[in-house]
Amino acid sequence: MSSSTPPSSPDEKKQTEEPTRPPAKRRKFAASGPPSRHVMRTRSRVKIFPIMDLPPELRNNIYRHVFSDSIPEPIKLKAIRLPPLLSVSNIIRVEALSVFFYEETFTTTVRSNWCIRSRHYHSPLYHRYVECGNVELHPLLCSGQHILPKRAIRFRKLEFRVTCVCCDPGITIGVVDLEVVGRTPTWKLTMLNTKQAEAKLALEGMCVEVKELVEDVATRRRFNGFTVQDVVDVGDCFRDDGA
Repeated sequence: MSSSTPPSSPDEKKQTEEPTRPPAKRRKFAASGPPSRHVMRTRSRVKIFPIMDLPPELRNNIYRHVFSDSIPEPIKLKAIRLPPLLSVSNIIRVEALSVFFYEETFTTTVRSNWCIRSRHYHSPLYHRYVECGNVELHPLLCSGQHILPKRAIRFRKLEFRVTCVCCDPGITIGVVDLEVVGRTPTWKLTMLNTKQAEAKLALEGMCVEVKELVEDVATRRRFNGFTVQDVVDVGDCFRDDGA
């Protein structure tokens, strides 16, 4: 007696006709496509660009391009963070550091003995009088703490925020901006308490000394920026010794 095979159901027939798929992991690596053209660069394949072989003028242009508006906010003179370029080598650090100070904008807060609340000058008897006119500098700018001579440092853009010595440090009387355009220094006073006539007169009186100092500095031979000592001297202008 011959046995007959029962006819396959439509579902079983469909399953037998479908090609077998590779496992998920195999499909991931078996995908077809154009070969990758990416070349992995290892340490042995990296070529060192001989920047020190370039002329000094071209190297300075490279430094200016790197530092020009690289930091959108003014840099605090007491908390300077050097850009990564200055950590490449000591040779580049020494050469590019002067360009860094010249191209960036630096700011400092100076305490004044003018009291904006009581509207008077504090005399030298006031216990905080010694803080007036002081400019806090980063150790990099102090004597014996940097690898670049002070005479090689020039500031082109400076911002002095003048505050009251006895009031909240956040209360700013005004802002004095100094900038060197070509070889000509310019200055601008921005009053932040224009409603107080006494404060306006007091700050304008201090700025007269700043203007005289800036004009005197500009008479130097080959003037091209403010030195570290100039920054300290400008800060002294915001202390009224005759109060």
